[in-house]
Amino acid sequence: MATLVISDFDRTLFRSDEHTLAVLEIASKKLNLSGEETHQLRDELLEGQDSVDIAKLLKRRGVVLADILAELAGHGETYLYDDATDFMARCDNYWIVTTAINMNEQMAKLKLAGLADISTILQRQKKGGYILSKLVAGESGWSFLDYDPMQQEFETIIVVDDRLDAVEALIGIEGVRIYILQRPDAKYTLNTEDRTGIKVITSLKDIQL
Repeated sequence: MATLVISDFDRTLFRSDEHTLAVLEIASKKLNLSGEETHQLRDELLEGQDSVDIAKLLKRRGVVLADILAELAGHGETYLYDDATDFMARCDNYWIVTTAINMNEQMAKLKLAGLADISTILQRQKKGGYILSKLVAGESGWSFLDYDPMQQEFETIIVVDDRLDAVEALIGIEGVRIYILQRPDAKYTLNTEDRTGIKVITSLKDIQL
């Protein structure tokens, strides 16, 4: 039977920090910031991108994030990791589940990467719990309702994320393989001690389909 891959987006497929720095570069020019002011804004953006609404942060300074994102979209850069493009090309069945503070910003990033049509954005839900709630056991495998409401069954579900706490609810589920991606520049680190049902990898190339 077939395999379905369900992956995270930020820092798994998408070079989020690099994208945020590109937003900073445009914002600092619009605001005519000094070097010190740019550095301060850089710290605010990078440290707060997982917990702060960047659109509101910039709006307080008089900059509209949507305008910056539209400008970035015109540059032709997808901000996808090289191994992400190759990995998705190897997958017959693929879906993205991502979380966001600002839904519009996250959708703009997904569109920039060309992945908006195969994605679910969560705002106030735990990713692992959400995925588990959408998995339906069939006669010979799992179906995932976001991917196929008609409930195509898959023998194996592969879940890929850069954070273990995001997908802990799926540990121990038969037929579900969990990969935690720890890139060299990983923002979140994970002890690589043996954990049942979890494999720590440094590249998407390490995933066996």
